Amino acid sequence: MSYEKIQESALSRFFDILNEKELRYCVLRNYLQIPRVIRNDVDFLVDENHLCDIKLTALDTFKKFGFYKIRETNRLGYHGLYLIHKSSQNIILLDFFTKLSKRWYSYANEDFILDSRVKYKSFYVATAECWAVTVLIKDLLTYGELLSKNKHLIGKEYNNVAINSCLDGIFDDETKRNISLVLSGSSTFCCKDSLFKQLKKQSSKNFIRYLKSRVIDCYGNLTHAKNHFVVIIGPDGCGKTTISDCLINELKDKPFSNPIHIPKNVNILPNLKNIKYFFRSIWNRESTLNDLLNEQKEVDKSKEFAVNSGMNVEHSSNVTLTIYPLWYGFDYFLGRAKLKKWKSEYKLVIFARYFYDYYYQLGYRDYPGWILDIIGIIVPKPDLIFYLDRDAEEIYSKKPELSISEIKSQQDRILKKFGKHNNFKVIDAREGIELTVKKIKKEILGE
Repeated sequence: MSYEKIQESALSRFFDILNEKELRYCVLRNYLQIPRVIRNDVDFLVDENHLCDIKLTALDTFKKFGFYKIRETNRLGYHGLYLIHKSSQNIILLDFFTKLSKRWYSYANEDFILDSRVKYKSFYVATAECWAVTVLIKDLLTYGELLSKNKHLIGKEYNNVAINSCLDGIFDDETKRNISLVLSGSSTFCCKDSLFKQLKKQSSKNFIRYLKSRVIDCYGNLTHAKNHFVVIIGPDGCGKTTISDCLINELKDKPFSNPIHIPKNVNILPNLKNIKYFFRSIWNRESTLNDLLNEQKEVDKSKEFAVNSGMNVEHSSNVTLTIYPLWYGFDYFLGRAKLKKWKSEYKLVIFARYFYDYYYQLGYRDYPGWILDIIGIIVPKPDLIFYLDRDAEEIYSKKPELSISEIKSQQDRILKKFGKHNNFKVIDAREGIELTVKKIKKEILGE
């Protein structure tokens, strides 16, 4: 079934349920081709007492057709639901208004609009007079004139009593008369300043409510901006890199513009191994830096699937052991600006290896935890940490770099260290790559 058919079916079912529950709503404008065709969004006026039920009905109904929420906006008199279709990745916006207002000024009589609503096809809509009045005043207050795309509303036969009722309690009789003349095409005069002058007579309580709603919405947007910096942890062989690459492909374009997978470090500071081999090449003149690096790559490649190859940890000096977490911890610290830029550009940044690896890797088993904790203070905190939970025996059978006992030991250290963190999520990765990716995707999108 095409996305257009799915969208039409979902919206039709939503209307049916609203009608069955006798919830007060109406589509405000641009409803002639709904539900078959939707421009960018659907504007609803809803009874404030029914708002919660209507929003829950929308989420539940659209979920059954493959939609889920990616964002919600709440302001004074306005509540927006952004829903994305999981297969096509198309987004639909449902705008629910309980107040028709500009800034904190109400410009129409919402009760009259809901009371006078009429049935169109299978759903309720605002009358022609209410549609024209609300669009005209909204455009005048926002742009100082009626937008060209809305000029088709001018010159029609409207019921002046309905126009006046739509404006009752907000504008004086002279302004109502002017608005009626503009809509009939008999006059073009309707001053934005005079409209605002009358609106300013409204209670200052609306301003306080408006300010409060903006603060809450701002906070909501900040919290929604999270889940863009993700770290995946687990013993070697559990699938961190594979899962990260699959997540990037799954979340590409929508809702994230161009997500990226960072294999390891931020790379503000040079790689310590490169520095080590540089000095070795100076000391041993028979080998160049490239020779030593290529030699190490061959060694690493030969170890990749060798049995228990990860158990052969080089016995480095205490100085070397201390330098690595300090060096790369400082690299992550210096990379804060770079990470911020990545989040801004790509919206989603995934690390398959991160500073947290030092807490459980075999080579750092005896490393003082308090030193790592101190370094960890300056390291950027991810929004979500995903631990891939798989059976040690299964990991070993696929990639036998670590012994089964060592895999279990690392899993225990991970749970002990991060288990109580609020941003730590245990993902059951036993059911294969596809299902694991879907589970992590749901967590990132907050489904």
